[in-house]
Amino acid sequence: MNFENIGKKIRILRKRYSITLSDIASKTGISLSTLSLIENGKLVPTLKNLDEIATFFGVHISHFFEDNEGDGNFIYFKKEDLL
Repeated sequence: MNFENIGKKIRILRKRYSITLSDIASKTGISLSTLSLIENGKLVPTLKNLDEIATFFGVHISHFFEDNEGDGNFIYFKKEDLL
């Protein structure tokens, strides 16, 4: 798992909504320095911090772990088809 991608995704969300790290810090209680280190890939966030950030942006925590390199196509099978 490349944890730098978590920081990149936070930065993308932050820039999309024109939000500063100070805005996130004041709403989540996570220090500005911690947020900066996370966003720059120098600190792996705790699950608690990541959940607070996800809640702030209104995304599911899994958003930060998704691989966006796939084509987005999925194949679904019924359970009985697999047995």
